Amino acid sequence: PRCADGWMARSEAAADLGALGRALDAEPAAALHGWEALSRLPDAAEALRFVDARAAAAPGDAALQVLRGRLLHRLGRRPEALATFRRALDLDGAGEVSLVLGDLLRELEVPAGVEELRARHDLLVAALLRRPAALRCARCGTEATHRDWRCRGCGAFDAFG
Repeated sequence: PRCADGWMARSEAAADLGALGRALDAEPAAALHGWEALSRLPDAAEALRFVDARAAAAPGDAALQVLRGRLLHRLGRRPEALATFRRALDLDGAGEVSLVLGDLLRELEVPAGVEELRARHDLLVAALLRRPAALRCARCGTEATHRDWRCRGCGAFDAFG
């Protein structure tokens, strides 16, 4: 019942916000993995309300800001999404969010306006210039560039806490 991995898997399989909430209650750092569940919800506005409530309770959580930015982008609110990604980058202490943002910004569709393109470029450069702190498995010491559900070295669950 306290395993974030199980709740996260359930939230992804069923697009279940309740299961995603339980996963984040068990392991707040798992927020970066929440996109799969959120992206499957037909109502992006409902997903945004869920993330906004979580972000209000944890205003310093960079991962929640990434999720919020992705939802804003999905809703077509690109300038607000880019500002939210910038906030996530500013809040990122370990560098884990910076890696995700670098990949994400390369995947997003090309923006229409010059100002938006400039803002996206500046944000991408800032994300790519950050060096992440290595995460280590608590059981075997295997390094990972981002928080995984399961250690690739020893197979332990919830080992990157």
